[in-house]
Amino acid sequence: MELGTNSANLLRTCDACRARKVRCIRRSHSDQTCIDCNKRGESCCYSPVKKRRVQTHSRRHRDIPPAKSFSENRRVSFSEHAQTSMDPPIEETDMNRNGFAVARATSILPTTSAISQQYVDKILDDCHFQEQRQNDRSVLIASNQYPGSSTLAYFSEKRITALTKILGHSRVEEILSSIDNSVTTHLEGSGNPMSASTVMNSSISLSEYLSQHVSLYIKAYFDEVHPIYPFLNRASFEAMAFDPGLQATLAAGKAWSALYHAVLSLGCLHCGGGSFFPAKGHAWKFFKISLGLLPDILSGKRTLVTAQAMTAMAVFATNYSSLHVEELPVIEAARVALVLGLGKRFKSGESEVDRSCTFWIIYCLEKEYAFNVTRCSVINDCDIGCPLPPNENLPLRELDWLRTWASYCRIMTTAYDSLFSVSATLNSTEVYLEEIGRVHQRLNRWRDCIPEDFRPGLPIRPYKLGNRLLTSLALRIHLMYYNVLVAISRLSLHVEDKPSDQQSRSKITLMEAARSIIDATQFIAVEPFTSTWVMGHMPLAATFILFDFVVHNPTHPETRKNISFLDVSAGYFSRMEMATDGHIAGSTMAEFSHIARQHVSALQVSGNRQNQGAGENVSGGGGGGGGGSRSRHGSGSEGPFLKDKNSGIAVGDTSGGNEQDKQTQETMGNGMGLQNEAIWGHDSLMGSSEYNPSNADQFHGAEDADTLIYPTDSTAMFFDGGEFLDFNVANFFGPSNM
Repeated sequence: MELGTNSANLLRTCDACRARKVRCIRRSHSDQTCIDCNKRGESCCYSPVKKRRVQTHSRRHRDIPPAKSFSENRRVSFSEHAQTSMDPPIEETDMNRNGFAVARATSILPTTSAISQQYVDKILDDCHFQEQRQNDRSVLIASNQYPGSSTLAYFSEKRITALTKILGHSRVEEILSSIDNSVTTHLEGSGNPMSASTVMNSSISLSEYLSQHVSLYIKAYFDEVHPIYPFLNRASFEAMAFDPGLQATLAAGKAWSALYHAVLSLGCLHCGGGSFFPAKGHAWKFFKISLGLLPDILSGKRTLVTAQAMTAMAVFATNYSSLHVEELPVIEAARVALVLGLGKRFKSGESEVDRSCTFWIIYCLEKEYAFNVTRCSVINDCDIGCPLPPNENLPLRELDWLRTWASYCRIMTTAYDSLFSVSATLNSTEVYLEEIGRVHQRLNRWRDCIPEDFRPGLPIRPYKLGNRLLTSLALRIHLMYYNVLVAISRLSLHVEDKPSDQQSRSKITLMEAARSIIDATQFIAVEPFTSTWVMGHMPLAATFILFDFVVHNPTHPETRKNISFLDVSAGYFSRMEMATDGHIAGSTMAEFSHIARQHVSALQVSGNRQNQGAGENVSGGGGGGGGGSRSRHGSGSEGPFLKDKNSGIAVGDTSGGNEQDKQTQETMGNGMGLQNEAIWGHDSLMGSSEYNPSNADQFHGAEDADTLIYPTDSTAMFFDGGEFLDFNVANFFGPSNM
């Protein structure tokens, strides 16, 4: 059977290639003949897919496998262990109702996904193939076609152009360019007074060791850092650190010396010895010694201590003053872990727990870094056989933090491979949405297994957590969840360019995630030891999302609340500028709130003037839904914005009105995506059953009222029989303040 309209019911490999047991590749989805059959001049036929019967509950119980031996039981893979510990039990009847079970049941159907089809194969199979795919253009500017996993790269060049047209000025473009240049300069180390020779010759005398309260730094490390990054054995480390022969040990062991000074630098950070300036502060004196030892420890014999030294350096490099060297220790730590085989085999003479702890901390650090910069991970998950260590982290109470973190990083890896990698750009829209659904379901299951005191979506309550360490950990878990949620929600809007319920839910998810992130800034410690991702990356991304929403929907019922959140964001960044003595220009970010408020106010003033000059002239007529259509006649022929059928945000009606109005309406109503110009046009927010399924039937649809929303140069109103319409989003989030 040849490929046709029912190709979804055919095997993806032709009969000839199946017989020869070779890979069947077509140059494009429209080709009827594969490359191999074309070369041989043979007919290319595809057999129908054989239907598989899904085993029933009773059948599975009849086919119980024989019991495993004790040695077999010990060799349980991490994925199986995480499935049983991190995923709540799901009944068979529930599995058939929710999306995850449906995805599992339909996974046997032939689909084209990024996992089964690699972009490199297209390059290698076709000598004339020249197309190149790329993701984010820079730190803050995203690709117009293929959004990356980094939530910081939110605006594309097309989106910036759309904002400039709507606002009538280029101030947003100037702000983004300024921030992008500043971050890029900091990442590249430009202007950094630290040279290679300075690092190599760094040293601290014995008197300085004594005067700087080394024991205090080590205690601070194990009290503040070790609970989050538990890769060291405290007893053995302190035994060597406080040994009388410490100086001889440091001189003889380069790796141990690098580890020792990295621990001191981290402890010093939490004792007030840090700085926001690159390579400044007393903590950096210790860290420079570790950096200076890098050539020796990487070229010498690699041991577990080598991996631990690189891990400690990677943890230190997450703060703002070390942003320019963050990549080096993270990547080198992962490379050392691969060389030592920490993720697969156990080496006699070393503690199995220490090796396991070190590997999983490296795994998490590297996976987070790769996802947040839109880069493929160095560590291949299919080659991991190292079990997680037992949970003995007493300060974190009932939370199994390392398992929670590692499970989250596994979700990030799955999301990147199937949604954000270069090969993922080969996905069809259907495959994209299916993969996004899988990641979303897995992310929500991960969230539901977290204790309520730390669970994302619930308020962070410091008085219940009891101390700053637990509060900062709860904050981190919340931001972790919203990081992936924002990435996949934005991608969902990008790949689906037609209005739909899924698109509306994605917009609600984006807005609510951004609000939650900004609300959580009250718990962020603006200190040198706070990671750049927590202190800057996530608040920036949330600000961009809400600003974009306000500009494209200045008359939406949720706009006033969003402006209030932008004001909160402005206050946070102003606090950051004050805490860093102006080194971080937080007032620049505060301009987003001012621009958004000014834009909305200008439209309201313009609308009020038009209403006063023209008056109200409401005329009845044959409208939809059995009611009379209403219009306002101002000075000039202005085409109204019709409320979108799904939920209610303005959609441009360019059938009438002047050319400027049409251009503005088209810009604001082109749908979402980095490929399109407007994220919030066409289909607006609507209630999502994900948040409150019982309220789904209470939402108002566009068919419930005769609604006209006037052009962007006037104040938009929602009417229902002369009254303001409390439509779906306002009903979902509470009364509107418009």
